[in-house]
Amino acid sequence: MDYPLKRTSQSGFTLVEMITTMAIMTLLMTLIFFNFRDAGKNKSARHQIANKLMADLRQAQSFALAGSPYLGDFMCGYGIHFSDKTVYVMYAKKPMSGSCAGINRNFDNGDPVVDTIIISNKNFEVIDPTGNKPADVFYEPPNPTIFIDNDPAIAEERYFISPVFKSVNCASAADAGECSALIISNGGTMQLLN
Repeated sequence: MDYPLKRTSQSGFTLVEMITTMAIMTLLMTLIFFNFRDAGKNKSARHQIANKLMADLRQAQSFALAGSPYLGDFMCGYGIHFSDKTVYVMYAKKPMSGSCAGINRNFDNGDPVVDTIIISNKNFEVIDPTGNKPADVFYEPPNPTIFIDNDPAIAEERYFISPVFKSVNCASAADAGECSALIISNGGTMQLLN
């Protein structure tokens, strides 16, 4: 009588192996999905902060172009000053002894504050290329002449919108994807990168 041959090895996967593999693949796909989703949110948040800052700089520039008085008084111009990396003010500069000649165009504690802006997204801050708070940008009528850190000869200022909780050097090309840069030139143009 012939008996069927017994198999000594089996090929294929068991149900437990297949379920384990599917669970691992699902976990990896979920992590990848949420990582890319958060990257898009971060870029959007950076751009929102940069656009608000750019709008405020444009408003200071417009006030200076128009020669707008503040609270009925003549002003020598308007500027943006960062009190720290997440709070900035738009300020007006009063003339000294009836003249704007020779004034310090950087923010002083006695200058009228037009508006105080707090960056509400605590995951980001605005820094200069060295990681410090940015320099003051001041617009003086009638052109308006732009003073960066009280100097009309500085060609440009770079504001970086950077993640707070990461060690990122926004000035380096390797970390450029983590930051957005707002470039303000002394010619009056502004450019948003990344």
